[in-house]
Amino acid sequence: VTPWRYRVCMDDLLDLVTSGSRDALADRLAQLDDTELEAATIGLQALARTTDAVLASAVGEIDQRGLPDRTYALSTKQWLRRFCRQTSAEASTTVSVARRLPGMPAVAKRALAGEIPQRSLRQLTRLAGRHADELPYVEETLAESASRLDARDLRRVIDHWRQQVDHADVVDETVDRRSRRTASIAQTIDGMWHLDDWLDPESGHTVSTAMRALADPGNLDVDVRESHGQRMADSLTEIARRSLDRPVDTAQPDAEPDRLASSGGEKPHITVTVAYDQITDADG
Repeated sequence: VTPWRYRVCMDDLLDLVTSGSRDALADRLAQLDDTELEAATIGLQALARTTDAVLASAVGEIDQRGLPDRTYALSTKQWLRRFCRQTSAEASTTVSVARRLPGMPAVAKRALAGEIPQRSLRQLTRLAGRHADELPYVEETLAESASRLDARDLRRVIDHWRQQVDHADVVDETVDRRSRRTASIAQTIDGMWHLDDWLDPESGHTVSTAMRALADPGNLDVDVRESHGQRMADSLTEIARRSLDRPVDTAQPDAEPDRLASSGGEKPHITVTVAYDQITDADG
């Protein structure tokens, strides 16, 4: 079911994978030219997506037959944990997808064709559990969107659709997410600082946009060699510093007070204490 343009060298690679010969697989990959390697990689990705859909179908059949309970006195989820070594969360997701996919023919067709990523497939089947009556009218459209968009953009499409069909539920979810926001910052024994944060989607987008804008390599000196994580840490520090340095607009007495401008009458910056003798020492 993989599109023909992605099948270059696929059969050879799959034979080597099933043979378990790591060295032979590495040698075969090294023999591919750039075009073949690119096409084979895309094809393998599509095949992995197809495999995920086939696995869901197989689990659905096992679940429908009641095989885990009949043979091992286990639930399907417990069976997956025991024999497929899935975590509890993974098993729950697999069973959920397996039970709902048969009722979504348009999604199942594209999933078996390797067109829908696993994460997107989980989003669509979760939607079927919430809006079983409304989904058939838009399933084909959502399936096509899932085949063209990544999981993040598909989430935006789904959220927009849900706002139209169940606005009250979406509002409740928004309020719930907002209530779960939390942030903490603590200094470790060696003087480093550790941040642990959960933000609602809107707040997270605001913070992410500001940090990424400052951490963008295009906005930095060409000689900067810091890692992405280091640049993100520096951007957070810079945002805080700019907030602290923001002047209070005394010309507008009715303006909102600059609460970050001071702490106990002084800006909470680092204070360096230098002895008077060192300041007055001409050689210092």
